[in-house]
Amino acid sequence: MKKNWMKVAAFAGILILTAMPVAVMADNISAGFNMAADDQAHFDFHAGQRHYHPKIWKAAKQLQEAKHTLYRAGDDFHGHKMQAIAAINAALDQLMICAQR
Repeated sequence: MKKNWMKVAAFAGILILTAMPVAVMADNISAGFNMAADDQAHFDFHAGQRHYHPKIWKAAKQLQEAKHTLYRAGDDFHGHKMQAIAAINAALDQLMICAQR
């Protein structure tokens, strides 16, 4: 009986030790992420609305809002949250290309 309890305790300890770095790493990703810099890297929001076609500006602002909503969400959406944010950034990059032509 004592041997089974020791196995369970050892297994729980190993499980906790392997889960802890993942939790710390996930927390560091969000803590080190600068949303304003990320926004600016994918669309020149500082240039202001008057520098862009109204439809491009509106689309960029809607994408930015969607990205912020996803970022603030507590759920990781089965590991797809950062992929969704990356896809939004790719769409913002395309809007910048559209605005330059």
